[in-house]
Amino acid sequence: MTMGTEGSMKLQFAACSAVAALLLPAPVRADMKELSWSLGDLAHIRAELERSLAQAPAGTTSVSRQLMLEKADKNHYMLMVHRNGNGPAERHDAKTDLYVTLAGEGEALVGGKMPADRKELEGRPGEWRGSQLQGGVAHRMTPGSLIDIPAKTAHQVTVAPGKTLTFLIVKIAD
Repeated sequence: MTMGTEGSMKLQFAACSAVAALLLPAPVRADMKELSWSLGDLAHIRAELERSLAQAPAGTTSVSRQLMLEKADKNHYMLMVHRNGNGPAERHDAKTDLYVTLAGEGEALVGGKMPADRKELEGRPGEWRGSQLQGGVAHRMTPGSLIDIPAKTAHQVTVAPGKTLTFLIVKIAD
């Protein structure tokens, strides 16, 4: 399965390479096995996520897979997300999110206010979720786009009916 036109694939590769260059430690540690993914690897993971979402219970709008595990000795980790609907409003008190769009289209609403129904996730201090972000600036998410969401900034990913969106999230501890 391809992820788009040749030009789109080159842009995706360039975006992913730029993120990797920013995050790779120097020198590379021997204990880090999760260092690189080809476009083929990412396409395979995306296909797995698409199948998983298609088989998920009704009302499920998102599935994800961690590509780099969250570990106490690392300041970052990464996951791939596949959506066919809106995500919750979110805020992370101590983590910056960097979104790299791989396929599909959607919007990231950034800024604004968390809703009154917001709740801190059990066992995850500083991780907040709510129903609908109030306000915020819309940033279009299309293949190759990068969006930086600083810690303590409310945000929400939205996907129009009938559309899908696949993106990487690099979570960086502040």
